[in-house]
Amino acid sequence: MDEVGELSDSIQSSFLRVLQEKTFRPVGSETEVYSDFRVICATHQNLDKMACENEFRTDLLYRLKTFVLKLPALKDREGDISLIAKHQVKKCCEAHRVPEKKISPDFLGVIEKYNWPGNVRELINTIEISVTAARFEDTLFAMHLPVEMRTLTTVAKIKNSSSKSQTATTQLSQLTNTESLTHKALMEKTEKEYLDALVLSTGGNVQQLIDMTGLSRTVLYRKLKKYEISL
Repeated sequence: MDEVGELSDSIQSSFLRVLQEKTFRPVGSETEVYSDFRVICATHQNLDKMACENEFRTDLLYRLKTFVLKLPALKDREGDISLIAKHQVKKCCEAHRVPEKKISPDFLGVIEKYNWPGNVRELINTIEISVTAARFEDTLFAMHLPVEMRTLTTVAKIKNSSSKSQTATTQLSQLTNTESLTHKALMEKTEKEYLDALVLSTGGNVQQLIDMTGLSRTVLYRKLKKYEISL
């Protein structure tokens, strides 16, 4: 039973009786049926907290908590992300009757850094979208991922890069007792890191770079040339 924490009060009562007596009456029947069964339930809710707040029956909770497995969120199982993705790509390509697509390092880089609030379901859906977006191409690149995902990942990477840059600058200043970078140099360094991250996230798609930066095509090319960033 999936999402057992979503059961209504009336269903909780009926479910508890079935667990206790192992009998139930099928829809449309007038007689009770006995069944020897085991139940596996799943939920993303905190049932202990719900029971304390009278949102879930305590007696039902105790019945269900015979053996509990707590699964960490997908974001906490980074090593599983690529394995699930590769399996799902193969499965999806078979369903679409197309040759199995390869997965590029930049594609893996984005999905391994993403937070996955929707856990495995969201990952499976993302692979479906990416395979469809790639169409006749034989390799999945970051550019085939949903724009929102690439944007969130890029922003996180930029923040992380900025944090590391600030830490490094502070440490260098403390060692030399001088200002390590001028304002102009620091701004250029930050801008280069920003553009590097965006190019990686978009797979070098120029139109997406224009949309995300708000720069004109001419200015974008000028900056890419200035910082020697290749598409």
